[in-house]
This record gives sequence, C-alpha cells and structure tokens, in this order.
Amino acid sequence: TLPSIIIAVCGATGAGKSSLLNAILDDNIVPTSGMKACTSVVVEISYNQEPTIDADISFLTRQEWESELTDLLKEIRAVDGVNDGDEGEGDEEEAAAAFQKIRDVYPSLKRNQLAKMTPAEILNNHPDITSRLGTIDRISEPNSASFSVIKIKKYIENKAYLCPLIRLVQIRCHAAPLATGAVLVDLPGVADTNLGRVEVANRYLQKCDFLWIVAPI
Repeated sequence: TLPSIIIAVCGATGAGKSSLLNAILDDNIVPTSGMKACTSVVVEISYNQEPTIDADISFLTRQEWESELTDLLKEIRAVDGVNDGDEGEGDEEEAAAAFQKIRDVYPSLKRNQLAKMTPAEILNNHPDITSRLGTIDRISEPNSASFSVIKIKKYIENKAYLCPLIRLVQIRCHAAPLATGAVLVDLPGVADTNLGRVEVANRYLQKCDFLWIVAPI
C-alpha cells in the first residue's frame, strides 16, 4: 500500500477550486455549479483501483444536528424577539442565513413557526429526515457523467436539501494523478456552527502534508 500524501485545498466559493480539482483529475468528477450552501462540507478525493467512481456520503449524527439546530434557532430568536423579549438584539443577516439553512432541510417550516419549536420537536416531526442522521449513502458509477451530474450533484450542489446534514463526502476515482497516493481534500471552510464538521475539517488540516490556497486572482 502506498503512503498517503494529503493535500488540503482551501479557497472561497467561486475561487475555482472545483475546476482546479477536475483539471488535476482530468475528468469532471466534482460539480462546478456552486457550493454556497455547502461551504462546510469536506470532500476527500482518493485513488480507486477499480475503474468505477465510488463515494461514501456520511451524515451528521442526531446529536450533532440537534446541537446545530439549537444554535441556529438562537440566531433566529435573537432577532425575532423570542429570547428574553430582546427583539432586534441579534444580527438579521445571520438570522436569515440560519433560517435558510433550516429551510433547506425542512422546506415546509415557516420562520414564525420556529419561535415555538424545540430542536427535538423538529426532529420528531420529520422522521423521514431524522432517519438519515448517522447513516452513510454509497454510490458507485461507471463514469463521471452519471456520477457527477446525476448522483453526487444532489448532495453537494447549492441548495441541495441534504447538504446541511452532510459531514463528509469521500470520493474514490481511477485518476492517474492519485495513483501514487495523493489524496485531495476540499476544505471550503472551517467556520461552521456544527462542531462535528469543524472536527472533520480541523483533523485534515492537522495531518495534511501540503496546503493549497486557491484565490480568484
């Protein structure tokens, strides 16, 4: 087994990280349509001995998502006057972003409803979503067209409903540049409300051999 050489790739949304990764892999493995809603999802790309493109999508545990919901609700209530009646004490931009993140997962929920709901109630009222927590989805496709456009896109594309629940995407492809042990890790950002994803990102930063920073210059 070849030793792994971990290369962490960092950069803001729109800097061209996905395009750079696809150029290195000489294939359109990673969707390039934008990942604004998924700036906290870590994507690891390593070599696959088989000719297929495989992926494991790991979801947050119930405890991790419930903790994040608690923080998101606090942001919303600080503005909407639910926390101790201090209406207007929070940041509206942060509250709007928090609501959008919840809405991406639970599109039927309205902002005024959240003032009366606890994280546990949200989880218990949406068993179809809650059942995904702590699970792993596995994908195996014969080529990049079916993998990137059809399969993986729904997980990491902008506004994908599952996106806020994902902690890590691990992709394995038969790309020659990875055959000697290189592992590319897309670290779009470590500033996240969920400690589970922060832990994943920090772990890669601590053990990476190289750090590439992609800047739109």
